[in-house]
Amino acid sequence: MTILSDILTVLGNILSSMVAGASSLLGIDPALAWLGLLSLGLALLLWAGWRLNRWWQGVRFGMSRRKGKRGEDIGAELLEDAGYTILDDQSELEVEWIVDGVSETYEVRADFLVERDGLKYVADAKFGKVAEIGNAGTRRQLLEYAVVYDCDGVLLVNASEKRIHKIDFPLLSKRAG
Repeated sequence: MTILSDILTVLGNILSSMVAGASSLLGIDPALAWLGLLSLGLALLLWAGWRLNRWWQGVRFGMSRRKGKRGEDIGAELLEDAGYTILDDQSELEVEWIVDGVSETYEVRADFLVERDGLKYVADAKFGKVAEIGNAGTRRQLLEYAVVYDCDGVLLVNASEKRIHKIDFPLLSKRAG
């Protein structure tokens, strides 16, 4: 404990000397010099926190990407084991839509286009909580695939549970018929 108290004493003396020197050099009140030093320290802490947060976001993004790639690898194996032929992976499709009367395009990318028994499916492989049927983001993504891809159905490959779910949207069938 004595080493820590010695270090704190030395740091306190250094800071006091800095404040005394700055206040006499600049001709300002020592209290104002302390306020400036505290403001600078707070700004440095905020900057360090911001940098730490950015670093942590990068770490989380990297983990998410690795988990997604792992899900796709497992998904490909599950699909092939279930008798599906993989026609394309990371299949990109350019989709047109009209926004306020102006034609625009965007890209949709599905994990796999597969075929079995003469039927074509778009398949999305997921790992973890996003692989759950009730996940809103996953539901929206599968619905988008069902609308834009010219296929006979949509598959959700739950790589965590090693299951393939065939997803149907009856509302789309009613509108087509």
